[in-house]
Amino acid sequence: MSAGYRELTEEQARHFLDKGHVVIEGAVPKDLAKEWREHAFARLGFDPEDPSTWESERIHMPSMNSVVVRDVAPRAHAAICDVVGGEDRLADSAFRWADGMIVNFSQGADREWDPPSAKVGGWHKDGDWFKHFLDTPEQGLLIIVIWSDIKPRSGGTFVACDSVQPIAKFLVDRPEGCLPQETHFGQLIGACSDFAELTGETGDVAII
Repeated sequence: MSAGYRELTEEQARHFLDKGHVVIEGAVPKDLAKEWREHAFARLGFDPEDPSTWESERIHMPSMNSVVVRDVAPRAHAAICDVVGGEDRLADSAFRWADGMIVNFSQGADREWDPPSAKVGGWHKDGDWFKHFLDTPEQGLLIIVIWSDIKPRSGGTFVACDSVQPIAKFLVDRPEGCLPQETHFGQLIGACSDFAELTGETGDVAII
């Protein structure tokens, strides 16, 4: 750990600056991940050991429970503070994570795996519920908690590591802001050439 950071090493900080994301290993207790996975399957009425009961390819679940991140995952909280430049930059230092999971059971499983590139579909910038500005306060970071192991080629999120610059320029050129239906951020993927597949073990946290 660097003396200048609460959690990040110098290498991790540089990786975030160069690649637009960093993974904090083992930042969430495995027992919390297990509890929330089991609760999700119970809510859905699916058997985690029997894929034949998984009646939907992909489900967006509403939230029922939430936790204060600094209480249950202090290392993740510290890393987030490091990335934004200090805890005083947070709108609410007691921000929460909820169990409104987006679960992919089998979507895309019938297709041959393609490595991350500008040619694969689905590229987007999250945030379909607010108007986008360069300094949009609604979403300074995207946090991905890995609630169960994500192996290579098993559905992990793709990241365009060099997408910050073209998206920032797009927003600088539109100081009046853009509604979600006006952004078309996915069309900027052609300006990117550095891609990564997010993988990790239960309890890891990706900060993007």
